[in-house]
Amino acid sequence: MQQHAFVVHYRGLLQPCTRQQARKHRMALHSLLRCPVQWPSMLRVTSPALPDLPAMVQDKYRMCQTVCFCGVLPEIRRAWASIDNSLFLWRYDRSGDVPVEYCGEEQAIVCVGLAKPRSGVFLAAIQHVLVLATTVEIVLLGVCTSPAKGEGSDPYEELSLQPMPLYSIPSDNVIMTSFAASATGGLFLGGSDGHVYEIQYAANDGWRQKRMSKVRVTGGLQQMLPTFLPSFLFGAAVPVDKLVVDDERQILYSLSANSAIQVFDLGPSGSDPAKKVAELTDFLGEVARLPTGRNVFTLGEDKRGTAIKYLAVIPMAESWKVHLMAVTSNGRRAYFTTNSLVRGGSSWGSSRDGRAVVPSHLDPKKTRPTVLQAIDARGPLPQAPVIGARVTADPNTRVMDVTAALYSQGTLLLAESAGPDGRATRLLLAARNYTLPPPSVNVNLGSGAPGLREVVSDLQQIIPGETTAISCVPQTSVLGPDAHPGGSWGAMQDELVAQMFSGPPQLVVVSTAGVLELERRRPVDVLQALLQERAPEKLQQFFEAYGAPEAAAMCYLIAASENQSLRLVEEAANALENPLLVGQPLMPDGTGAGAEAAHNAGATGGGIYMGTAVNPNPEPEWSGAHKGLALYISRLLAPVWDNKLITPGSRDPNVWKARLLEATMTVLEQKLRALERFLSQSAARRKARGFKASGAAGGGDAGSLFLGFLDDSTNRMHNADNTAAGPAGAAAFGDAPFVKRQRMWNAFIMEEQRNNAIRQLASKAAQALLLLRTVAAANVNRLVNRLSKDAQRVLKDLNFRDLVLEGSGPSLAGQLVAALVADQLETNGGGTAGGVAELANALQAGAPAYFRDQDRQFFQATAKLKAAEEAASPAERDAAAHEALTTLLRVPQYVDL
Repeated sequence: MQQHAFVVHYRGLLQPCTRQQARKHRMALHSLLRCPVQWPSMLRVTSPALPDLPAMVQDKYRMCQTVCFCGVLPEIRRAWASIDNSLFLWRYDRSGDVPVEYCGEEQAIVCVGLAKPRSGVFLAAIQHVLVLATTVEIVLLGVCTSPAKGEGSDPYEELSLQPMPLYSIPSDNVIMTSFAASATGGLFLGGSDGHVYEIQYAANDGWRQKRMSKVRVTGGLQQMLPTFLPSFLFGAAVPVDKLVVDDERQILYSLSANSAIQVFDLGPSGSDPAKKVAELTDFLGEVARLPTGRNVFTLGEDKRGTAIKYLAVIPMAESWKVHLMAVTSNGRRAYFTTNSLVRGGSSWGSSRDGRAVVPSHLDPKKTRPTVLQAIDARGPLPQAPVIGARVTADPNTRVMDVTAALYSQGTLLLAESAGPDGRATRLLLAARNYTLPPPSVNVNLGSGAPGLREVVSDLQQIIPGETTAISCVPQTSVLGPDAHPGGSWGAMQDELVAQMFSGPPQLVVVSTAGVLELERRRPVDVLQALLQERAPEKLQQFFEAYGAPEAAAMCYLIAASENQSLRLVEEAANALENPLLVGQPLMPDGTGAGAEAAHNAGATGGGIYMGTAVNPNPEPEWSGAHKGLALYISRLLAPVWDNKLITPGSRDPNVWKARLLEATMTVLEQKLRALERFLSQSAARRKARGFKASGAAGGGDAGSLFLGFLDDSTNRMHNADNTAAGPAGAAAFGDAPFVKRQRMWNAFIMEEQRNNAIRQLASKAAQALLLLRTVAAANVNRLVNRLSKDAQRVLKDLNFRDLVLEGSGPSLAGQLVAALVADQLETNGGGTAGGVAELANALQAGAPAYFRDQDRQFFQATAKLKAAEEAASPAERDAAAHEALTTLLRVPQYVDL
């Protein structure tokens, strides 16, 4: 295919699908839908069994004299338990792991937390800081993790705790009840006296700052009084139950035992001292005034059901207006904002037109928190399956008793008491619903604003013991940070996009009986389970729920994945070729209202029908498989499509750097080459199947001729069959059936051409990534300095799209290759051709679009000339020069000598 056609294909192919997908996901409805019972549960247990607590912990618990707490620290892959003055840490993902015990304190441990330390304060070996609060003091411990000796696979294999005696301060008779840490290294503690404290620490003592100090950020006048006075001057103290930090907006929230919420501003950079800016003391009155809260909360109801059990931050990727979510003890939810400029309207969704630019009045760097006001409310999750219908609050439904909760990546996980004695746990899950909304759902629900569509599921087993903590294991994308400009909220990714580059979310549940590992199934994981099940009805239901293009994109994700089973790849390929699931390409038949009007005008003699404009080259309605392919490759290329490739450094403009990381380019290249292989195999299989079908059916079965007509011989066979039918055939079937079949064949041909164009795009993009990896592995600054000033100016603005498609990309790529070879000649052992030949062979094999065979011969000849120049004897010089000249004479028509 020529370059011009290549470019035209992709400009019209990728962008419309991306915009259509963005419009679909902004259509959010305020509803709860139950996950179909025919589908696998969205929660899957990954632990082989619920492991018991370590024997060392159980023995210590039997001798407990004062207090006992437990939790999980997923950042270091450990669960923890504090019993009196002893702290135990052990691997929750490994049965029989021997706990690490710390017994360095004399008093009982009442609060435990983990944080990333500020840079430059501790030794580089200390990756985390463990905060221990006892009844009399607050202590910092250094946490060091490393792989086992001789092994480098698991960075958390070895763990050691480093006491730091200089980092210890008294708690001043305050029992610390909660802890939170910011991404910038800030440490915050909530006390039983109702106050919030910030722990400040530095590398050394100074005349204005101690090495470690405790600063109370609440209380006003109380900070100036002795600690024993507030108890009777200011009333009974209400403990702080929970602290939460919003690291994107740089806000600290505190939750008291009486459901009062306080808001603290940490400054635009998150390093300023905490400053209290708002407080909400009447939670019930605030949420009951909302239009959506009147049906959920009632003024004067029992406060036990409205007590807030959990606070969670809403990321900016999910909403620019909604900042905080509160979950009550009976599972109801309220959503808040800290921006006084938010006045109703659309609360969910970060963009109206697909742009990832935050509005100025919602930008947290420009508008700091000033209030805490409720803007939405939702009822509890359903207690009984209600399939395919909206879920509403039912007064006869059993009241939930939430013991623990977690909100992460758009998923809310609730643990409620179960069993006759309440000593077991049932897990409920509510996740963002990305299926197509059914036509029967009313989009106008009274508030006039689109809300949050969710799907509800539960774990199909009861967990023994009472749940004390739920946490999510930190998950990283296989791509580097260079592929996500603007941070998590700037990337504007939802789950359907995130599943391209990250695995299923991993959850850890800690109960009094042990630690359980869970996995939250993504939509592609649900599809994979249905493909393995080989249930046509369930598979068709899935395609109808998500839409054929979205489900087909997931099939491509499965089929083009590394280390996937052949059976699963075969099932995904069969689904992509099943017209019942993905449909077929169809050309417009031209029998619309205009044709009917023209016919009526001619029949009645009522004048000339002017008609409407007709497209002489109409495009077919593409099949769901083709739309899914365009959607898949657009998501695959989106992280780097508009990225600059090589630019001057921000600090020193004379130093050029590659902007894409090695890991990002490697992962994308592997995925693109896997997609190219799958598309080539699928095209070959469809072509072979088409030959067979056309020969057997004699050209009569249009449905079986899917792509057999792509080959000229098959076209001739079909035309011969139609001609052999003669006038009798035409009289029997008429012209319409033949025209209809011809339109189907044309649509099939056009779609196959588009699929082939996408395959070429995947191949060209993979080759461009290989070329960039080769350039990045060398000295980039030295290579760029070999280019002309004009080439450097072009290179500074060159992005990945230009390199793949058009413009100055190919010519500039040739100059980069020439500079690479010249650099190799100078640095490879005095000009020997071995390194050049190896480089040339690698580029020709992996990037033939940028490095032809003629280029390889030219650069090998250049290496021979270099060797001739440095030859020790005249005979060797003449032989090398003659060989180089012979090679150069083969390529003058292809290479600029």
